[in-house]
Amino acid sequence: MKIPGVEKTDWIENASLSLSRYVPQITFCSTEVSEKLAELLLRRLPAQIGDQLLALLVDVPNDLRSCLTPNGDPSIGYPDFLERSYETLAIRPEASVMQDHKGEELSRKVTDIILRSFMEVLPEQLKIQLVETLPSELHHKMTQKKTEQQHAA
Repeated sequence: MKIPGVEKTDWIENASLSLSRYVPQITFCSTEVSEKLAELLLRRLPAQIGDQLLALLVDVPNDLRSCLTPNGDPSIGYPDFLERSYETLAIRPEASVMQDHKGEELSRKVTDIILRSFMEVLPEQLKIQLVETLPSELHHKMTQKKTEQQHAA
């Protein structure tokens, strides 16, 4: 499915790059954690919106397509994204990063950066659909503006 008048934009790669920039100590897994949260977002959304997100990617892995269901899973909320982020960071061989920093604090920062980064490169109409579809806490995290100083904190 192609979105008319919209160029391809890799919202997952954008999240990975943002994560590497703002949390350099986890550059080793920025792509992996971005992809895991993308999977969760696609599971949460109705397939119609998920298809539009996937249409923006240059290369769509099959495992992302398999995340789509007609109505999505409305039980998935912000705490699930925090948990997935924490789990992804904690199972890595380099997981000492979770010991050097407070694990929950780091996973919250990582989650917030990824969610904002997903949203910032999307076409306006798709942003509106996400805001209308997602629970308020989740879409608030995706649309919340942060300065570089706040990312670094």
